[in-house]
Amino acid sequence: MILKEYLHRHGYTIKDFPHVCTLNSYHAILPLLTDGYGISFLYEMVAKKELAAGQLKEIMIPGLQNQHELNMIWRKHSIYKDDYLEVLKDFNDFLLLAK
Repeated sequence: MILKEYLHRHGYTIKDFPHVCTLNSYHAILPLLTDGYGISFLYEMVAKKELAAGQLKEIMIPGLQNQHELNMIWRKHSIYKDDYLEVLKDFNDFLLLAK
């Protein structure tokens, strides 16, 4: 969504690119990237190890929003509520440490 909005603001769409592949698994994306198959838009923390090892390179795009809201949703009265809240707390703690 962030990429689509950025492209729209600059007069482009995803259809302007001759080859586009959409994958929803970081476990599938990272090996393709490290093997040299194109570019991707990922959360930095997902590729932290590969960036530090020099296997991947970050490309900054002027004007591209690099932060956005993240929502966590679960079923009302879920038996996993405490687990979800723990994950959210850990994620929040991680973000505070990363600053």
